[in-house]
Amino acid sequence: MSWQKNMTLSAATYVLKAVATPTWHVQLLQLNTKRNQLGKIEPAKSLYNATYKTCEFWKYVKRIRVFNNVAQQLLSKSGGNMSLDSPLSLGTYVFKHDHVPPDTSMLKFMYWPNTIYTLIGTIDDQRPDKTLEQLCHYEINGTVVKSC
Repeated sequence: MSWQKNMTLSAATYVLKAVATPTWHVQLLQLNTKRNQLGKIEPAKSLYNATYKTCEFWKYVKRIRVFNNVAQQLLSKSGGNMSLDSPLSLGTYVFKHDHVPPDTSMLKFMYWPNTIYTLIGTIDDQRPDKTLEQLCHYEINGTVVKSC
């Protein structure tokens, strides 16, 4: 995963073996860096926390308009070849120069001064007995900056 000069994100995922039932767990946290009157930093707030099979991704995300627009932007064919198929085939999947426009409702919703946002996710394989085998873990940290 790398940041490009034009403030876009690019990433590659290498799937080394076919995944029968790929499952994503996504958690979006808001971390306030400002101290309260007692000098303590508030604990992280969970803005989104969900686990779903990749083939059912749009079923869940379409219900939440704020996330739907960003998901469409990131997973469009012009943004790469990330697959939501089940089973997930062996291969290389990429996000190319992904950028979330500043007027996106999700960024307006998330803007809060002195705040760090963390996107934590895992990609798992759901076994026939419904247990999950973790295949990948990622964490993306960032801030939403308001510019005039």
